[in-house]
Amino acid sequence: QDPSRSGELLSSTGDVSGDGYYRSHDGGITWSAFGGGLPSTDFLTQFWFHPTIAGRIFALVWNNGGPYSGFWRSTDDGVSFSRVGAGLEELPAADLEFDPWNPELMLLSPLGGYEQSGIFRSTDGGATWSRVWTPAYYGVEFSFASDPKTPGKIYAYDGSVLESFDHGASWTPLPSPLWQRGK
Repeated sequence: QDPSRSGELLSSTGDVSGDGYYRSHDGGITWSAFGGGLPSTDFLTQFWFHPTIAGRIFALVWNNGGPYSGFWRSTDDGVSFSRVGAGLEELPAADLEFDPWNPELMLLSPLGGYEQSGIFRSTDGGATWSRVWTPAYYGVEFSFASDPKTPGKIYAYDGSVLESFDHGASWTPLPSPLWQRGK
């Protein structure tokens, strides 16, 4: 759902015929095809509206690792998409976090069950990515939460808690008893 426009929704039907992407402007009452440039897939597509840059939409297309899997970006409200995401493995995402203090900075965690587990970071609006945290074992999924009062402070959770004070560039595990007590 678009945070700046109530009722704006995007959906993927997984239809390989090429018209599997739909948009609603009225909260899902009516739908129309959209997504120029996005490849057809019968697996999974995830969409995110940028929270502060109007018209910027991201799509992670998962085609079972096929040639069109990857990270795509639209800067024209979904009229067209182009493939971006150099350095990001072609995997479905568990979570995508936009830094509230820097609109070009994003963090992504792939779904668990893949060797490319970890935390990936982009500082250029999703064009390029680098892995900034590798867990001790693969298959880990992270969820993110940014501190709205402290610039650069972000938490990542995968059953334990990681903390970053530099917009996700580096991470420190919190001692389990500390975060379990809520301190």
